[in-house]
Amino acid sequence: MLMVTQKMSLDHIARLRYRPEIDGLRALAVLSVIFLHAGVSVIPGGFTGVDIFYVISGFLITKIIVASVQRNQFSLSGFYARRIKRILPAVFVMLLAVIVFGYFILTPDKYLNLAESAIYTSVFLANVWFAKTTGYFDEFTRISPLVHMWSLAVEEQFYLIFPVLLASMNFLWGSKGIRVSIIVLFVTSLLLSIFLTSRYPNFSFYLLPTRAWELSAGALL
Repeated sequence: MLMVTQKMSLDHIARLRYRPEIDGLRALAVLSVIFLHAGVSVIPGGFTGVDIFYVISGFLITKIIVASVQRNQFSLSGFYARRIKRILPAVFVMLLAVIVFGYFILTPDKYLNLAESAIYTSVFLANVWFAKTTGYFDEFTRISPLVHMWSLAVEEQFYLIFPVLLASMNFLWGSKGIRVSIIVLFVTSLLLSIFLTSRYPNFSFYLLPTRAWELSAGALL
């Protein structure tokens, strides 16, 4: 179903023009989260920085995927290899540093929690672990060294499914299929988020079904 080309890399066929305004949005998103965790109310609602990142990510990745899919030059293995090379080295270096440093400063029970969260983080399931164990604004979460990894887990789970969806829809119905599938994904996830946030706040905050609409919003843009 998917044609794999050896002549052109994904980077070459879908190279994006540099967008300084996107880097500006990234800077605002990063600063808002940093200020939030530092207890400085310079930018209100700092936790929305993660939401901004999701929209930006969905926007950029969708442009890359759609451009290559419509040229019949998309490779799932190439896409995933690119994600692995970009993400995993930094993740494992960070995990090693946190585990070593945590050994010297954490109590045994806290270190056990760190080890468990590190295992989930290494397979991009940190959001599942934190959804099961704590709320984002609980005191335990505030001192958990790996809590920030929940957002990366959501993103990587989304990109495990999203390229397959777009490639399949393009194969079956072309550009219209791509557009309709993104709209359906956006609406379904948004409705789930609205319905579940008050009933199951941990689930809604941490897990993909109620976060996918943000990445889909970027895809629609």
